[in-house]
Amino acid sequence: MSVAVLVAAIVSAVGLVLASLWFAWLRPLVRRSNEWAANLGEELALTGERLLREPESALYRGGTKPHSAVKGNVKLALTNRRLIFRKLTGGLDEVSLAVVTGTRRAAWFRGARHHGRLHLVLETKEPGEIGFLVRDMESWELAINRAIAG
Repeated sequence: MSVAVLVAAIVSAVGLVLASLWFAWLRPLVRRSNEWAANLGEELALTGERLLREPESALYRGGTKPHSAVKGNVKLALTNRRLIFRKLTGGLDEVSLAVVTGTRRAAWFRGARHHGRLHLVLETKEPGEIGFLVRDMESWELAINRAIAG
């Protein structure tokens, strides 16, 4: 057996083991995130909030205090009172619309650029900023700006 074939076999075996471990770890996280998104409407009905944007997948690009600087995958939803996001590997966070002063688009956010995509940045009174990468920038910007305008 040649060395090249042996190396290819070892790399393939290690790759399969890592992929199966990753799948076993990731699947429950995605399921929990999807369950949260499915139940959000019921939770909001109890508080009297209206859902303006259904939960959808986005990338959290970090924020300034008191929000986490740790980036990650999130489910993002907008109500008439707050922007709610739940990290895939973390907890629930929210931004009250009462502290959001506006939105802007940025190629760079917190020293990073992400494959040429624009960041949706929320500017807050705290003062601070929170960044996301969303699929439909225009509709998210419009929905957030309408919600903060009242």
